[in-house]
Amino acid sequence: MKITILGRPVSKKNSKRNFVHKYTHRMISIPSEAYENFKSVAIPQLKALTYSRDFKIIDSAVRVDYVFYRKGKYKQDFDNAIASINDILQDAGIIVDDELIQEGTFKRYVGCSEWKTELEITLIDT
Repeated sequence: MKITILGRPVSKKNSKRNFVHKYTHRMISIPSEAYENFKSVAIPQLKALTYSRDFKIIDSAVRVDYVFYRKGKYKQDFDNAIASINDILQDAGIIVDDELIQEGTFKRYVGCSEWKTELEITLIDT
């Protein structure tokens, strides 16, 4: 399965927002606003794939190959970008659990005209 996600992938772990809940007085930590914005753009792109008649949610081990296209010379920690993409794949219903991703590779291209991430998901025979 080949997937393209338009937009700049943002780390879910960095810049978390922490606050004390108004009523329970417990500390709450939520992802950054930038991650939430990226997620709100990426989820509809991925959900469109699930509407296909022949779509079946992935529930077995897979290999994912990531290709990141970067606009300009922006630098990013790729393990965080990969982790946020994996979480979004799970949230969109493409994969049951991101723990099923057993192997993969990544490439990066800088100086591109737009931000996008291309994924190739391949089932692994076990």
